Amino acid sequence: RADRMSDAVRKRRVYLNPKQMEFVQHDASIGLFLGGRGVGKSTIAAAKQRRRIKELPRALTFLSSTTYGQILTKTVPALTEMWERMGIYENVHFVIGKKPPEGWKLPYSSPKSFKHVISFRWGNAMSMLSMDRPDLGRGGSFQGGDLDEAALVPEEHFKRVILPSLRGSRTRFRNSPLYRQTNLYSSVPWKSKGRWILDYKEKALKDPKTYHFTETTSLDNLAVLGQDYIDLMRKELSPMEFAREIMNEVFNKAELQFYHEFDEDKHPQSATYDYNDTEEGIEVAGVAEYWPNQLIELSFDFGGWFTGLLAFQSDMIDGNPWEYMIDAMGVKEGKNLITILIDNFCYVYRDHGNKLVLIWGEPRGHDKQVVDNSHYETIQDAFAKNGWRSVVKIRAVRTGLHVPRHDFMNRCFSERDWGYPRLRCIQEKTQDAITSIMLTEIKPDGKKNKDNEKDRDYPQQWATHYSDMLDYYLFYKYSPLVGGLMTASGGGYEDTDVV
Repeated sequence: RADRMSDAVRKRRVYLNPKQMEFVQHDASIGLFLGGRGVGKSTIAAAKQRRRIKELPRALTFLSSTTYGQILTKTVPALTEMWERMGIYENVHFVIGKKPPEGWKLPYSSPKSFKHVISFRWGNAMSMLSMDRPDLGRGGSFQGGDLDEAALVPEEHFKRVILPSLRGSRTRFRNSPLYRQTNLYSSVPWKSKGRWILDYKEKALKDPKTYHFTETTSLDNLAVLGQDYIDLMRKELSPMEFAREIMNEVFNKAELQFYHEFDEDKHPQSATYDYNDTEEGIEVAGVAEYWPNQLIELSFDFGGWFTGLLAFQSDMIDGNPWEYMIDAMGVKEGKNLITILIDNFCYVYRDHGNKLVLIWGEPRGHDKQVVDNSHYETIQDAFAKNGWRSVVKIRAVRTGLHVPRHDFMNRCFSERDWGYPRLRCIQEKTQDAITSIMLTEIKPDGKKNKDNEKDRDYPQQWATHYSDMLDYYLFYKYSPLVGGLMTASGGGYEDTDVV
């Protein structure tokens, strides 16, 4: 074990699989490492910086991602863990967010403030940048950098903001192939706007001196993950999930979409974070799209294989209601699924300031069950035991009206009609619901194709359950107000006793 008090770094053997080694050693100007779960992206990024320390002494590079919260909570902890395995220790060989100790070398282009910088004692430094804190990188001059979660970064931001910042100190570093090298790390893109990163595969084939592309799967990291991990994932995941998460196959939306106006680049959005600037640096204060003292409304769907809820908070902007889908939770086969689901929700939101929820969802939830309680009565009992109050808003109406629901939901997504709600889905916590919406197909008669709910091999969190919850919430809450679509069913909501 390395001496933590030593200034030098003892040689440590760190395993890199062939794909990782290929990427660490590439000398192209732009490199993209594309891989899914467990492929070791943080291992490579840490090794790349270790190489810069040796080959680009006293260089200033950047570490960038979509949000500063992503960098602080996910990227940096993974990097520091890998550096420690390499014998490079925090507060011995590098410091985060503070001025380097006396006697440490500084970059040739030293930053004016170190609050957002990782500094190494050999003079190298990494400025932490993000799209949601553009002020941190304004006017920056870097000799290289790393972009995490590249598929979530718009192509325009990469080409107009990140790449132009690669300048300065050319006379000192021009002989090193790492000078101005930018490395992108990503899993396969979900959104069409993120698919720009896949263009680098063709670019690398045509111009390998300028571009490098490494594509990998969990199988390439078998020596670290173990065959038992792959076998378990193959058993636990559906074929679709296994292809997406393990084999890194590109995800495609349904060809005949029920929600044809749903825009995968507009309606899902990454969370934006609120920050506190302190003497020690930036702290994540919370998510801007979640209001800790504002009412939460829930929508439910019930089934033998899957029971779930969607959580929403609302706002009014320019005369139009805006709905923010802030969470998606589900539980699979077993007993007492509803109670488990409510207990999970109450635990996650235990610090929420307004412990009253409005309940929407499948109208058949009012039907009496074997135990002589309806699903909604069970929900209200579970909330009461957790110290929450609840009001059931959904009425016991028929759940048909497929064509009006189809028309209404797509008018909402189009955002062309005044008075119809606008929806935004916070991607970090609602990705399964977004996938459900994108994969929901339409039948020739205009009805929703719900066959995947009956398929045991289909991942039920991607079946039509979540899309149904969204329908129940928006349609029954708003259609009486904007279109008169509920006259055939007698209205869609009512107040019941608070429990």
